[in-house]
Amino acid sequence: MAGRPKKPLAIVRMEGNPGKRRLPTETEEIRPDLAIPECPEWLDEDAQTEWKRIAPDLLTLGLLSNLDMAALAGYCQAYSRWKEAEGKDQTDTAIKYLSQIKRSCSEFGLTPSARAKMSIPGKKDEDEMDELLNHGKQGVSG
Repeated sequence: MAGRPKKPLAIVRMEGNPGKRRLPTETEEIRPDLAIPECPEWLDEDAQTEWKRIAPDLLTLGLLSNLDMAALAGYCQAYSRWKEAEGKDQTDTAIKYLSQIKRSCSEFGLTPSARAKMSIPGKKDEDEMDELLNHGKQGVSG
């Protein structure tokens, strides 16, 4: 399929839907159970360390399931190889792995710009309701 790959619905919902396109409802959406996949033993030490660092945060954001094991392993191994290449001053190799990392980061919403666009679904509505309720209480008592 040509074109840019679709963003995961969890990320679209966090960023909002500026195009106002119809999104699948929760019953229409394919949603695997959230889970941290088992870290593959074949990942090297730095990759396993990165896995342990990032997987809990991805789970908290609702972006990780057992189906994501290979994608997360690819990110972690690319991270480890990038770190090694940088340590050995292998610029060309480091650039190659950094490019792989950036692609993986966009898949998981891990860049600062992606996070800046995100919000917790339903949080804005709850905050607005709290503000309205608190403002109303102030007006009654004051």
